[in-house]
Amino acid sequence: MAETNEKMKISEESQKHYERKMETFECPFTWGMSETICIDTDDIRGDNEEVIPLMKFMRCIVLVYDYTRTNKDSQTILEKLNDCDDVIIRIHNDGHPHISIEAVLSVFKATKCFALLHLQMEPELKTIFAETSSIDSSEKKQTSTVKACRSIAWSNYSRTTKTIECIREAIADNPDCDLWYFILAKTLRSKRQEKKINSQPDAEEIESFEKSYNTRKNPVFGVFLARAYNEDGHQNDKTLKMIESLQDIPRNDSLLLIIALIYIRMRDFKNAKSCLNKVANKMSSMYSHYRGLYFLKQKQYQEAHPFLKRAIETNNFQAEFNYMNCAQVIRKKRFDLTQYLLQMLDKYRNWSKHMLRTITLHLAYTYFKKDKNIKESLKYFLEAIEINPDAMLLKETYCPVLVCDWPKKSIYNILSKNILPDICEHLDMWDEKTKERAIALEKYCNEHQLQL
Repeated sequence: MAETNEKMKISEESQKHYERKMETFECPFTWGMSETICIDTDDIRGDNEEVIPLMKFMRCIVLVYDYTRTNKDSQTILEKLNDCDDVIIRIHNDGHPHISIEAVLSVFKATKCFALLHLQMEPELKTIFAETSSIDSSEKKQTSTVKACRSIAWSNYSRTTKTIECIREAIADNPDCDLWYFILAKTLRSKRQEKKINSQPDAEEIESFEKSYNTRKNPVFGVFLARAYNEDGHQNDKTLKMIESLQDIPRNDSLLLIIALIYIRMRDFKNAKSCLNKVANKMSSMYSHYRGLYFLKQKQYQEAHPFLKRAIETNNFQAEFNYMNCAQVIRKKRFDLTQYLLQMLDKYRNWSKHMLRTITLHLAYTYFKKDKNIKESLKYFLEAIEINPDAMLLKETYCPVLVCDWPKKSIYNILSKNILPDICEHLDMWDEKTKERAIALEKYCNEHQLQL
C-alpha cells in the first residue's frame, strides 16, 4: 500500500462509523470470502469474460477485493476500480432485460467504499458512501442480479458449491434470465471435471445450457451448448447442427478454441485447423494446448510436443496429461514419468482434492507398473482412496497416464485382483507400514466389491 500522510488518516471513530454502516452493503467484503485465496487464472478465464460483461465486471470486483486484502499499492487498486467503471458502461450499453444496472452499481460502489476506506481516502469515500444505496429486496430483478454477482465472485475462488448455491437462488428470484442458467451449467461442468476431467455432462447440465441458449438465442451460449453435446459423446448430430446454425458469433479467441476442440474430438482436422489459424493470441495457454492436441490426435508427436510444453507452463492441468502422453512417446526412457508426477503433486498442491487424487492415482499405478515399487505404490493408492472411498473415479474403468498394457478394470478391481493378493499372501515379507497399508486397502476393496 502507498504511504499515507498521517494527518490524512481517517480517525478511529470515523473508521468504526463507516465499518458499521457498510456491514449491510452487498460486495465481496461482506460475503464471507476472507478465508480463501484468489487463484490467478487470467489466461484460462478468458473464455467468458470478454464476451459476457457481467462476468468481466465481477472478475474486476474480486481483484479489487483481493488486492485490498493483500495490501497492494493504491495505484493498482485504483486502476482496477477504473476497469470496473469501463465494464459497467458495457453492461449498461448491452441493455440485458434481466440484469439490474442498479444492482451492479450498488455492488461496485460498495466495493469502492471498502477499498477507499482501506486506502484512507476520506474525501473520496464520503462522496461514494453518500451515493451508495441498498438493494431493494422487493425488486426481484435487483436481488437476482446481486445473487448472480455473488455466484460469479465465488467462481473466481474455485468454490463450486457456493457458486451453485448462489446461482440457484438467483434463478429462484428470476427464472427468465439466460445468463443465470449459463452460470449454473458452466459451474456444474466445472464441478464434474474437478472429479474426473473426461466425464460426461448429466441431464441438468445439458438442460441448463439449453435454457441459457434457447431463452435469447445468444450465439455465445450456443457455442457452449455445442460443446456440452460434444462432451456427451452421443450427440454429434446435435453438435454439428448447433455449430452450423449459429450466426454472428463474436470474433473471440476462446470461442474459436472451443469450436476447434469440438472439431478435434470429431476428427474433423480441416475445420479444426481453420479455427486455430484464426486465433489472434497464439501465445495463450489454451491455444498452445489445443494446437498441441490437434497434432497429438493425428499422432504427430514431434509437432505436438513444443505446444504442449508451452501450455503447461501456466498451470494448465488438463494439458499436463496430453504432455505426459506425448513426452513418453518421443523421449521414451529419457522421460521420468514418476518424477514428473511427483513434481505435479507439488505444483498443484493448493488445488482441489479431486485434482490431487487424480495425480496420486497415476503416481500409485506408475510406481507399481513401471518402477515395481510396491511400498510407494500402496502409499499413494491409500492416499488417493482416503480422499473419498466412494468416488466414481475408483469404480469406473481406469486408464493410466503411463503408456503400457493394463487391465481394463476399476482401481478397486486392479487392487483386489492384480496387486493385493500376492502382497497379502506374503505379509511377513513386508515392513509394518506396508502391511498396514495393504490391510487397509484390502478392507476398502472388500467394502466396495458389491458396488462394482
